[in-house]
Amino acid sequence: MKRNKRIKEYIRETWEFRSKITVEPFVICYILPSVLAGLAVQNLLYEKSCVVNLNYDVVTCRHIMQGRTANYSVQEKNVQAMVATVTAWSYPLQTALPGILMLFLGAWSDRTGNRKAFMMLPIIGKIIGTLGVILSTVFFFQVGVSETAIIDGVLPALTGGRVAMTMAVYSYITDITNESERTFRLGIITATLTLSRPIGLALSGYMTRRFGYYGMFTGVCVFYVVGFIYIVLRLKPTTKKTVDNEEKQSCFSMFCLSDLVATVNVAFKRRKGTRRMQIFLILFAYLLIVGPVLGESPMTYWFTRYKFKFTEVDYSLFLAYSVLVGTIAASVVNAVAPTRSVYFLGPVLDMFSSAGATSLRSMASKLVHSDEI
Repeated sequence: MKRNKRIKEYIRETWEFRSKITVEPFVICYILPSVLAGLAVQNLLYEKSCVVNLNYDVVTCRHIMQGRTANYSVQEKNVQAMVATVTAWSYPLQTALPGILMLFLGAWSDRTGNRKAFMMLPIIGKIIGTLGVILSTVFFFQVGVSETAIIDGVLPALTGGRVAMTMAVYSYITDITNESERTFRLGIITATLTLSRPIGLALSGYMTRRFGYYGMFTGVCVFYVVGFIYIVLRLKPTTKKTVDNEEKQSCFSMFCLSDLVATVNVAFKRRKGTRRMQIFLILFAYLLIVGPVLGESPMTYWFTRYKFKFTEVDYSLFLAYSVLVGTIAASVVNAVAPTRSVYFLGPVLDMFSSAGATSLRSMASKLVHSDEI
């Protein structure tokens, strides 16, 4: 009798736990394959710049890809220059386009309460981009490095990318939770986002070498499709919205100039005391902290290949090690810090995990009204 009661209690608790799982599997299905594919795409660009754009022979490019460049230093420099040039214009587009879109889409999502659309759009963009990269691999000698960079980066950016996904996920959790459990649920999302990255980084190099381009990109595409199906079948649409006019909920209302003006006005309108200046300083500090990290990240792989002869496996392990060590070091400092000054060193040690950026977002949220966040 007691055993049956314990079984029923276990089933009940398991069901309650399952009912609280909402966007977490989707986050894993988006972030993990994105990180896994990142290194494979960089390798593909590197190889295409050598074979397709610079027309070096296969033997030369094979040695360069394997890090055996003692007799190919000139060719390696040319390959590095080629991929650096492509990255210099493609990466800013990948990061700027989602930011510009969010000036419109964020306000539209708040007005209509439609969060699922901005989870579906980014993952659709990823599916299209991954299928395009697979085709670029199939037609390896016909598609150059610039076209591959556009397919992989710019096309997904036009659907909002990770910026839209993160906004939608946090907004969805805020809509469906009450204040008592919101902090815990948002913490789970943040932990999922944080843990998916080092796991993906640690596996990306090995999986790229083990399964090749076709195996890697096919597996990544399967992840994205599973995430899309999960959104459609599992997530319930939220009903929280700030407009009642059905006409304003159309797709054409996404790009409303009044939304753009209202969003920009949050930073520029007059506020009590020095709050507006504080917002400007926070935005400037955010650029100083996040800008170099984002700008450096796509170039670090090329640098380590050229300087230290890293392979994709070496680099993926190095990145995973960097993230984990930074996170652990910051946690230790925060736990044992004897003074405020020492405590402020935590984000410096945790730069790879963007703790500084998180602190700035938290500070900014306290300077504006709740409906402006």
